[in-house]
Amino acid sequence: ADDDDTSDDDDTSDDDDSSAPVSRCDELPNLSEVEPNDDAASAQEVTEEYDEGFCLQGEITCGDFAYDDVDLLRFSLPRDREVRLLVEWSGDSDVDGYLWVAEDFQLNGSGFLIGWQNGESSPEVGSDLVVADVDHLIQVACYQGAGGAYTVEATWDPLSEGDDDDSADDDDSADDDDSA
Repeated sequence: ADDDDTSDDDDTSDDDDSSAPVSRCDELPNLSEVEPNDDAASAQEVTEEYDEGFCLQGEITCGDFAYDDVDLLRFSLPRDREVRLLVEWSGDSDVDGYLWVAEDFQLNGSGFLIGWQNGESSPEVGSDLVVADVDHLIQVACYQGAGGAYTVEATWDPLSEGDDDDSADDDDSADDDDSA
């Protein structure tokens, strides 16, 4: 329900007039975070292929200007795709979401594809290319605050019938519908 008649009231928690991204987690397969998943070797594995994405729901503990708790989820896609991450949380916390090529993962490193956004307001949104058949990691961590529940929505557009990737110029006219 809307909390007032203005479109710039700065209260995105309980109104319908904000420009905050809309979560699709009620439409997507939902995964629950499973511990241990604090390092690349113990990252939770996504074992199924999903057409348009998935949601991860979990709990995170915050550090005191440090990542005391890290949740990692490993996945790969059969085709190159532009992947969008939407990280949402409740409470006054600085929760950060990252997307990594798994072999490049380094806690507190800088080689990520999607990185943290400064501040304690939910959500964080980012997108980047995920290369086919390469393991990627989604990292959730809390830098400061109270911690609590979070949701990560990882989405991509479905491929058209006969399409082999997301690009309009992939130069493979033999098996797709997106080249001239």
